[in-house]
Order: sequence, then structure tokens, then C-alpha cells
Amino acid sequence: MNSNNSLVSSLRWNAIGQYSIQFIVFLTYIALARLLNPTDFGLLAMASVFTGFVYMLTRMGTSTLIIQKADLNEGLISLLFFVNLSAGLLFGVSLALASPLIGIIYQNNEIVPIIRVLSISYIISSLGLIHDGLLRRKMQFDKLARISIITEISRGTISILLAFRGFAVWSIVYGVLFAAVIRTVLLIKATNFRIHLKLQWQQLKEVKGFLFNVTASEMINYFTRSSDNFLIGKFLGSHSLGFYALAYRLYTIPNQFISFVISNVILPALSKLNDNYNFKKLYIRSCCGIA
Repeated sequence: MNSNNSLVSSLRWNAIGQYSIQFIVFLTYIALARLLNPTDFGLLAMASVFTGFVYMLTRMGTSTLIIQKADLNEGLISLLFFVNLSAGLLFGVSLALASPLIGIIYQNNEIVPIIRVLSISYIISSLGLIHDGLLRRKMQFDKLARISIITEISRGTISILLAFRGFAVWSIVYGVLFAAVIRTVLLIKATNFRIHLKLQWQQLKEVKGFLFNVTASEMINYFTRSSDNFLIGKFLGSHSLGFYALAYRLYTIPNQFISFVISNVILPALSKLNDNYNFKKLYIRSCCGIA
């Protein structure tokens, strides 16, 4: 299969995965909107401001490095795995310990146990970040699409069943936790990569600048996207934030349908190119396609 066919196939599978996921999420939230009240969605959105930040720190830019780096070796992959795991444990535990303080900031103690449970899901997810990057590097978006579809179906099924049983906001929280376990197990199984324990820590010095720059960029982007949820939750409360969070999620669906499908594939595709002419050509075509 040549590079063009590989790119087209990756775009097709990524589109299938993203469209299927958005359709499943759309149906799930329609059902949950009938079973839960806006305050439940608001509580989750308030907690997500901080849990999402921790998840971003846990990633540490390692997946991007795995996709981008040309001379990748098994030793570096194993080292990055333990970097993610260490970050997941450090920031996950720190978030759980800081949850009472976050409750004080919001003047709402209901989010304290929610944050503690969600922090566990991000520790679990840290185990599969490297494997996700490896699949993207190899442009195996068919496997990623299947994993994502299975994960979202599992999450939606658990959340709806628990909502029927009267678990309120915890139906979504437990759905997130269950989905983290399912996705991590499937990612590890799909890559079949064995982590090595003999680590060469000097390799981390060579890539720390790249990891820092990627993480810093994601931090700036995250704060610009999450400040609205924090301000609404802080000054208007969980009920108002629930309406806003649900509406905003539906509002972003077109972006997920178009730009995310293309941009998700372009990074590994561009990373495989060694000449500037084809690099510029593919990049410009991608921008035109998104526009």
C-alpha cells in the first residue's frame, strides 16, 4: 500500500470512528438528559475543569513525541511509559488530596467525591497513553476506531443503566471509570508491546524540551477552553452550568466531524515525510479540506 492509499485509508477509518463515537455520544446524552437533571451535568462539568487539567498533565506530550520522532526505539518507548505512569500517580493522587480545597473554591462539597473517583480513571488511562501513540504512529486507525467505538458503547450503556437505577451524577462518573479500564485494556492488547524495565534515563534529557513545549502549548489551550466552565460554575452554580455544558457539547459536534477527523491523521502522516515540498503540499491540502 503506497502512502496516498495509507492516508486515505487512515482518514476513512478515523472518520468512521469519530462519526460513530459522536452518534453514540449524541444518543447517550439524549437519554441521560431525560433521566438526569441539569445539576448533575453541572457537577460533572465543574469537576472536569480540574480533572481535565490533570489528564492533560498526565499525557506530558509523550504520544505526540512517539508519533513525531523518527529514530524511536523500544528503550525510549518504555521510558515514556513510566513517565506517563509516574505523572498519572503523582497528579492523580494530588488531585484527590486537593479535592476538599476545590469544593471550597466552588462552595460545593458534592464535587469532592466526584473528583476523587475521576482521578482514579486518569491514573488508569496513563497506562495506555503510549500504546495509543504507537497505534497513531503506525496509522492503524482501524484499530483505534474499533477501540473507541467499543469504549463509547460501554460507557453509554453503563451510564444509562445506572441512571435508570437512580445513581444521578454517579451514573456518568462510573461510566467514565469503566470506560477508562476498557480502553486501556484494549489499547495494550492491540499494540502487544512489552515494556522493558532496563531504562536509559539519559534519553529523557534528549526529549525533555519537546515534551515541555508540547505540554505548555496544551496548557495554554486548555485554560482558554475551560475558563468559561470555571466562571459559570463558580458564580452561577451547577444548575446553570449543566445547561451550558450540555449545549456546548452539542455545539462542538461539527468541529469533531470535520477538523478533528483530518488533524488527527495529519500529524503521523506529516511525520513520515522527509522532503519539504510534499510536507507543504499535504499541509496546505489539509487546511483547504478543513476550511
